[in-house]
Amino acid sequence: MTGDNFHMLSNPYIGVAWFHCPSCNAKDFISGFEWADTGEDVVAFRRRVRKYTPKLLRFFREGYVFWLAIALGVLTWLIAREFVQGDRLLFLKCMGGWIGAALAAFLVSEPLAARIDYRDHT
Repeated sequence: MTGDNFHMLSNPYIGVAWFHCPSCNAKDFISGFEWADTGEDVVAFRRRVRKYTPKLLRFFREGYVFWLAIALGVLTWLIAREFVQGDRLLFLKCMGGWIGAALAAFLVSEPLAARIDYRDHT
């Protein structure tokens, strides 16, 4: 297997639930496939090579940035409510700003994660 098919299966940050194998023409969930040369399960392989992803990129791609955004949103709201009285939407504004920033970081990291070539770690 080469090209886009290989890249799609080998990159753990490309969401793949099921796969159509061009070699054997089988269609199944990726857990039903293994690498022909090593016999390693594709899901186990993806889990193993994930550790070779740069730490900052893993932070964005694995969802930690959203928990940080929620914590910062609550903290911002707790501080801002002492200075801004009577704004009933203050909590939503604080949370929305931080969650929006987290979403933007996640979307920016998408093409970066897709460019990592995991073939060196097979």
